[in-house]
Amino acid sequence: MRTGHLRFPRIAAIVAFVVVVGPVLATQPVFGAGPTAAPAPVAPMPTVQAAQAQVLATQDLIDAASATLAQIRNELFIATDPATITALDIQQSRLQVRKTALIARLAVQQRRLNQLIAAQALASQQAGAASLGLNPLTPPVLGAIAGANLPAPGPTAATIDGFLQSQLSPLTGLGAVFVADAESVGVDPRLLVAITGAETSFGTYGPAQAIRNPFGLGPNLRFPNWSAAIQAAANTLGGNLYRGAGLVTIAEIQSRWAPLGVANDPMNLNNNWQANVDRYYADLGGNPNGAVIISGASQLVSLSPTTPAAGTQGPAAAQTALGLLGVPNPADSPDGLNDVELVQTVYQDQGVSLPGSLTGLAAAGTAQAPQGLRAGDAVFFADASGTIDHVGVYLGGGEFIHAPGPEQRVRIASLYDNPWRTSYAMARRY
Repeated sequence: MRTGHLRFPRIAAIVAFVVVVGPVLATQPVFGAGPTAAPAPVAPMPTVQAAQAQVLATQDLIDAASATLAQIRNELFIATDPATITALDIQQSRLQVRKTALIARLAVQQRRLNQLIAAQALASQQAGAASLGLNPLTPPVLGAIAGANLPAPGPTAATIDGFLQSQLSPLTGLGAVFVADAESVGVDPRLLVAITGAETSFGTYGPAQAIRNPFGLGPNLRFPNWSAAIQAAANTLGGNLYRGAGLVTIAEIQSRWAPLGVANDPMNLNNNWQANVDRYYADLGGNPNGAVIISGASQLVSLSPTTPAAGTQGPAAAQTALGLLGVPNPADSPDGLNDVELVQTVYQDQGVSLPGSLTGLAAAGTAQAPQGLRAGDAVFFADASGTIDHVGVYLGGGEFIHAPGPEQRVRIASLYDNPWRTSYAMARRY
C-alpha cells in the first residue's frame, strides 16, 4: 500500500460535463390504496413533446462540445509549438464559453419541461380520479411501500457531479460511479471525492490525468479509465486494510493512506492531508468527525465468472449498466434496449441468466426492503392497479438507471422524484 504522497497545485481542466435528463413517460397515477381499475392514460401534450425535443437537442450540442473540448485538451497535452498552443488555447476558451451558455440554456429548458410534466401529471391524476368517481382534489393515499418507505436520501450522483463541476474536475459525470462503487463496499462516496481533492486537486493535475489515477494510489498506478480507478479506491477502502482493520474515520484512514513522517514526503505535505479531506468532505455535506466507512470486517466476495454466487453480482451489474447510458429504445434503433432487456443484459455480462419478461424478473431473485437497497438491485414500478409496468437497476443514493421508452435513451433517474416516488412497487436481488 502507499506510504505517502505529494500534493500538487490545482490547475484548470476542461471537463466533459454529462447532463442527465429526467425521464419523460406517460405519467403514472399515484400507486396505493383504492380501486383496482386503472384509468385511461392521458396522451402527452404537444407542448411536452416539443419541450422534450428541445432538451434532447441541446444535450446533443453539449455532448458534441464536450467531445471537441476533450480532443483539444489532449492536443494541448502533447503540443510543444508555441503558436499551436496559443491557437488551441483560443479554441478551448471559445468552445468553453459556448458550452457554458448551452448548459445554462439546458437548465432553463429542463425546468420548463419539468413544469409541463408536472402539469400533465396533475391533469392525468384529476382525469383518472374523475373517471373512477373520486374527488380529484382529495390528496392521494400512499400505499405501504410507496415513497414514505424509501431509503433515506444519501449523497446523490447529481450532488457529486455538481461539486466536481465546480472544481473543473475531469471526473465530472462520474457521480453515479462514485455512488455505486462506494456504497457497494460500505464506503461513503463523499470520502472518495474528498480524497481526490487532497491528492490531485480532483484529478486536475496533469500527470494524474495521464495515468487516470486521481487518488494517489500506487506509487503511480495506471488505470485504463477513471471508473477503474474509482472502483480500485473503493475496494481498497472497503477491504481488509481499512474497513476490515477498523480504520473508519478520516483521521484513522490517514494513518495508513498518507502517514506522517515517511521518507517519500520530505516536505511533510502529508500534514495537510486530513485537513484537506475534512474540508472537502464537509463541503459535500458530510460530518468529518464521524465514521466514513461502515465498521466491521470486509464483506467483499471473490466472484467467479463461471459460477457466480447468488446476490453478489449487483455492483458489477450496476457498473455495466452505467456503460449503457445513452443507448436508444428498440423502437428507434435495432440495437436498442427496453427496460427488461437492460436488466437482462447487465446481468448476463456477470454470468447470471434472467427471464425475458417483467413478470419473470419480478418473480426471480429475492425480495428486498426499500431501506436495504444495494447497487444492482432491480427496482420495479407499478401502475394505479398495482400491475408492474417498469423496471430499472439501482445505483445507490436513491438513484437508478433505466430504459424509459420510445424516443428516449437509457438514463439515470431518482426514486425521490415523481412519477417514481409514487409508483415504486418493490425490489429484487439476483
